[in-house]
Amino acid sequence: MPQSLTGFGGIAPITFTNGISSPIPLVPKGVGIIDATVTVAPMTQVWLNATVGVQGNSGTGRVLFRIFRFDQEIFYTVQGIETNFEKFYTVSFSTLDTPPEGETTYTLAVEALTQDFSATVVGPLTFTAAAITFS
Repeated sequence: MPQSLTGFGGIAPITFTNGISSPIPLVPKGVGIIDATVTVAPMTQVWLNATVGVQGNSGTGRVLFRIFRFDQEIFYTVQGIETNFEKFYTVSFSTLDTPPEGETTYTLAVEALTQDFSATVVGPLTFTAAAITFS
């Protein structure tokens, strides 16, 4: 089945470490850190790709990354952070989604899962949504 790229929404506002300083809140106070919008045609899947640079400030803990389509969670992953071993982490992940037709906005959110742990989004920070149509 042939495929073609029919839409692309992406943003790479921070392409280097220490380009941003956004503290990661403790669950359940997660915060959306970046959005990507793409227009979806019939018979389309959206390939989502994210890269987030994180600095562990104190303690050892876990960071939860979630992707929402509008208000619905469609993906999550967890990254462990050990500040006594390494302070800087670059976390990358991808997923596929089959959204309804029309303009679709995705939000990448982050939150800490561990008490007595502190971390900050420091960059790089990229988030892309590529619409791939099957014909």
